[in-house]
Amino acid sequence: MRILDLSSEIERPAGLLWREQVQVRAAELVRAGTRWRDPGGPTWQAEKKRKRAFIRHALAPIRATPPVPLRARTIGGQNYDAFRVERVVFEAMPDWIVGLTLFLPVGTGPFRPVLCPCGHSDKSFDSHQLPPQVFARSGFAAALFDMPSFGERWKENDHFVQGAQTLLAGVWSNLFFLIDCIRAGDYLQTRPDIDFSRGMAVTGVSGGGFATMYMAHLDDRVSVIAPVCSLDPLMGHVAGGLYTACPENYMEGAAAAGLDFPDTIAVASPLPCLVMAGTRDELFHRMDVEQAFEGIRAAYEAEHVANRVRLFFDDCPHAYTLPMANEAAQWIGRWLDRTDPFEPVGSVDLLPARDLDCATGETTGTMWGFVKTECSRLRAARAQGNAAPSGADFPEQKLRRLLKLPSDPSPDRIQAVPAPLRWGRQGLQRWILHSDDLPVPLLTLSGAGDDPHDVLLVTDGGKHAALRAFATPPTFERLFAADIRGFGELEPEPTDYDTHPWCSVDRALWDLLFLCGRTALGEQTRDVLRATDFVRAQGAGPERLILYGQGEAALPVLFASLLCPEVQRVCLHGFLCSFSALVKVQSPLWKRYSFLPHVLKHFDIPELLAGVDSKRFLLINPLDGAKRSLDEKTARRLYGEDGEHLKIVVGDANPLQTLKDWFSFDVRC
Repeated sequence: MRILDLSSEIERPAGLLWREQVQVRAAELVRAGTRWRDPGGPTWQAEKKRKRAFIRHALAPIRATPPVPLRARTIGGQNYDAFRVERVVFEAMPDWIVGLTLFLPVGTGPFRPVLCPCGHSDKSFDSHQLPPQVFARSGFAAALFDMPSFGERWKENDHFVQGAQTLLAGVWSNLFFLIDCIRAGDYLQTRPDIDFSRGMAVTGVSGGGFATMYMAHLDDRVSVIAPVCSLDPLMGHVAGGLYTACPENYMEGAAAAGLDFPDTIAVASPLPCLVMAGTRDELFHRMDVEQAFEGIRAAYEAEHVANRVRLFFDDCPHAYTLPMANEAAQWIGRWLDRTDPFEPVGSVDLLPARDLDCATGETTGTMWGFVKTECSRLRAARAQGNAAPSGADFPEQKLRRLLKLPSDPSPDRIQAVPAPLRWGRQGLQRWILHSDDLPVPLLTLSGAGDDPHDVLLVTDGGKHAALRAFATPPTFERLFAADIRGFGELEPEPTDYDTHPWCSVDRALWDLLFLCGRTALGEQTRDVLRATDFVRAQGAGPERLILYGQGEAALPVLFASLLCPEVQRVCLHGFLCSFSALVKVQSPLWKRYSFLPHVLKHFDIPELLAGVDSKRFLLINPLDGAKRSLDEKTARRLYGEDGEHLKIVVGDANPLQTLKDWFSFDVRC
């Protein structure tokens, strides 16, 4: 490392740096993947094939879900002037009960089928029950069903939380949104009054629109789609505005593969598609929708089927309106070979919620129940396979792959920043580590004590609070404190969307990193590794160096220590006790950064700590998913008894005194 003679601070406001870096990365990845749409481009078909294969690969586990007997039964119904409703209950997965409200025309049929997956509100909501009523009045059989988190799916199905939990077990939460669509189609196909000779249509608004787009690649029976208020480029409200969207809509690594949201439709060509949107939609802005549609239109033109795709705007906010439903009915009828003349529906009287309710809210399984069962299964499988690593067999490459760490990060350029204050603390120095990645700010404090050990402090309260806690009273000869992305100076500023209860910048960044083929924990771990390299370059050898991680910042410290052979002493304080703990509570209190996709298919934190006996670990007050301290009995059941390489301290522990006791420090007050 070389020290630069620089005096400037980090050029941009530090709280924006990580946000902007991730946004720029997403934009560059997607931009690199859009050139293929050029109708004159020679690689168009190859790119279309590659992107379609990517989508189908992401959906493959859903397609491969073993079917269960539908066990469908009709539980009631009601006749109206121009249509009728049946309420049907069936099983889509084991204990996953679907309450389907089927809108049917008057008469005996057969009727063409339309699936109407709801968006993110109850199926009695205007935008959900209005379209199937229009379709039934127009001669179609229209199936309406709630999405997880809403209506009959309200219980233990917070898709923002349970969606992240399922990824810990390697399951994409879109399973719970799309399996109902597939099995609703299966049910409709069993009915003699429904005609599948021309396939089926799918249409929905918002989250239902995303389900519509994915069904185009998931189910071969789909012959026409009409997504509503669900299409714009990645750099619209998701990446451009850092809106916390829904995890089920995100395919892992999609941006890294150059796949933008509109490509989901573009590579489905020549499938007939009607894109609909509202001119006053507060999320999917008209300009963004038009930009997204241009790419889709170009793809269809390249296939010489421009007549199979159309864009329709209604003067409305985020909604599925009567004019949209009439437009969809005419479009769907065209491609399902409806020969009857189409008459637009002039008005609709909305039905009371009781006429649509199938009473499955308390009887169906839940996403949370599913993921708890799956995590128990994975834990048993890991135990049976003796998955815990040991000694030299520690799976460094597996950990690097899970964290999505680059194999050879560029070396840092060290910037020493002169103290701006005239009366600063003696021995205090500020540094910034610069590389091709994000700058990492550090503080060093020399001469704070006479214990000859070097401690690198990484806490979720930031480097200043860490130094204050460890330098009063004076203890160690040298203290180092670093901010890593997510905390301290590098804590990202909230966005305007974060006034919504489901939105938070940590969720938005985590989602965007997921799309870019990266992980928040991986990026944070890399920051700790860079700070560790800096400390080692200052003369801190294995016999002197201790890594201390606290709170939300402890896991990156743990992983960095496991990936750095020179680190032999590690203290974790008030840390997440296990990834499984994130699943044991319905609403864990940890930031989204702590959720590492697929990790429980390979190991959990206690298994890592038990297996790596080449280092010494001090564990102070491990916390559960609700950030409650474990009692001593639970902690020892989780990690085992104290040994030569591991010590557990539970209770009102003083970190300095505990460090002294475990690492044999002569702490002088």
